[in-house]
Amino acid sequence: MKNIKTYFPVQKFSRLINEVLMKNIIKMNLKSFYLFAIIVLGFSFAASSQNVVDNFTVVSYSNNDGTVNWATNWTDTEDASASMGTFDLNINGDLLRIKPKTIDRLYRTANLTNVVAADLSLSINSETLIVGDIIELRASNNGGSSFTVLATITPGFGTGIFTYDLVALLGSVSANTVIDFNIVAISPLSNGKMDFNYVRIDYTVSTLTLSTNTTAESCSGSANGAVDLSVSGNVGTTTYAWTGPNSFTATTQDISGLIAGTYKVIVTDDNGSQTSGGDVAVNITPISLSTATTQLSAVGTSDGAIDLTVAEGGGGYTYVWTKDGSPYATTEDISSLGAGTYAVTVTDACSQTANTSVTIAFSSLKQKYLYLTDPTQGLDRIDPVATSDVTTASTAALNADPGGSGIILDGFDTNASYAGDNSTGPRTWTADWIESDADGLGAGGGNIYSVLGELTITHDNNVGDNLYRSTNLENAS
Repeated sequence: MKNIKTYFPVQKFSRLINEVLMKNIIKMNLKSFYLFAIIVLGFSFAASSQNVVDNFTVVSYSNNDGTVNWATNWTDTEDASASMGTFDLNINGDLLRIKPKTIDRLYRTANLTNVVAADLSLSINSETLIVGDIIELRASNNGGSSFTVLATITPGFGTGIFTYDLVALLGSVSANTVIDFNIVAISPLSNGKMDFNYVRIDYTVSTLTLSTNTTAESCSGSANGAVDLSVSGNVGTTTYAWTGPNSFTATTQDISGLIAGTYKVIVTDDNGSQTSGGDVAVNITPISLSTATTQLSAVGTSDGAIDLTVAEGGGGYTYVWTKDGSPYATTEDISSLGAGTYAVTVTDACSQTANTSVTIAFSSLKQKYLYLTDPTQGLDRIDPVATSDVTTASTAALNADPGGSGIILDGFDTNASYAGDNSTGPRTWTADWIESDADGLGAGGGNIYSVLGELTITHDNNVGDNLYRSTNLENAS
């Protein structure tokens, strides 16, 4: 029985699947198709991402036809030439030909560092070995110091694609993985041969990925920081080497009981190592305070309130409030407040402090403005200037009731004037005297006129002449 593992490279496996499906899908029942699909999905997940290939397209022992180059050229222990001749190992017409004539070896090295899956594939074009011919296909993960026989090739071995799981057969692969054709026996006739279309290794490189989740030290010196380390892509045995402040060391995956500082780890698996830093910081930020206040609704009330919000710091807060310098409360928020200045000191579990103060009072009256945008319209509350209104706007403070008592008086002590005002209280005339004067002489003459200390009205035939003046008596009693 041949020592063959029928585990094909993804590309060839996909072609095989298509052929099988085309020929046999009709014969499959639902259950067998479901199982087959599961196998395909699992296999696709393990697809190799890189390869080293020799398609023997050039008569040379240094062909590199893969995504990555081989680490060395082929080495023929009997003949250094790849050209056809009388020797055992040659390249001929896009083929590698092995003709057992003498005891000989042909080998080549691939760098498979950090590889987690590696499949060696051989495509045998023809095989006409003669009884007595024996060729060993071997592999080594230590540069050739020792070999594992993957297959013993004798007459009738056959043609096609033969694939071998190097990781499973060797236990692991390395930077010095050697593929070796070893002629161990020769037929007396010495005219057998076999031809190879290609030799390739499809492999997947391990990607060791580290991530850290840190827990900060709550307060300086509390030694309660931690690092939770997550590792993916590791192969085989994984070890950890941590270092940190004050000569800290550890060999566990996660570490705890840490003081503030910088901690580094070296993670090593069976295929290599990677360094990652997980910084554990004190991370104690200053306490942050903000307030939302409710002011008094009227003078003398006690309906004020302060809603205090505390953030950052080390938690475990305590509160000390004062009102106008005297102790007042120890709660976070305070309410039912009268007028005064309220100050608070907040202390956290790390003995950090922060302070703020708020003055509670009755809010003063706010001045409001009305804008006259058009004399034919009513007043509105839109500022024409702010809204680029082209109409004229004016503002004026609203007159309040002057209160008090007194006399609105014009003693006519200003000669020939209708503007005299001898009022004795808070209210005064709001306009001058207006005369509907037919003679046009105004306050200086005519039927109605003002002289020093007197207002003179003379009756004649000018009916309809009158004199009037305005004042504000709103709310007067």
